[in-house]
Amino acid sequence: MSNIGSFKKKEMHQDFLGEAKNTNIHLSIYLSIYLSIYLSISLYIYTQIVLTTFFLYISMPIYLSIYLSIFRSLSIYLSIYLYIYLLLLSFCDFLSILFVKTHFLCPIRSPFFIHAYIEALSLFHPFTLSPFHSLILSFSYAHALYICLSVRISLSRSLHVRS
Repeated sequence: MSNIGSFKKKEMHQDFLGEAKNTNIHLSIYLSIYLSIYLSISLYIYTQIVLTTFFLYISMPIYLSIYLSIFRSLSIYLSIYLYIYLLLLSFCDFLSILFVKTHFLCPIRSPFFIHAYIEALSLFHPFTLSPFHSLILSFSYAHALYICLSVRISLSRSLHVRS
């Protein structure tokens, strides 16, 4: 009788160990799947952040230097104000790409309509803007500066004609 009791105890102990092993295997499989998905998503996000940062912050000073050289006739304080405004605007874009994606505030936050179009395109991207759209976004700033320049030239010509 004692042999049967000890045999049942051993069998129950082995069943418990077997279930624990199976549970550990399942947990390790789920954990490895979760970690691989998490790491791949994180890598994708960080790659996009680096590329977006490159396109927004490496290309923006080029456009801003062109902008400041074109508008030398403006007062230095106004030029500095516009320079800071555009830098803050690009920083807000960068933050919206990272966190909130404030697409609905885009026309209020930014006067550039091309920019609004690019942000509308970015709605189709689950995490951030693609590098292509970031490049177009940085070019949209240059285009907006070109529009400002053409408006300023047309205004100065009309003022010259009147005087």
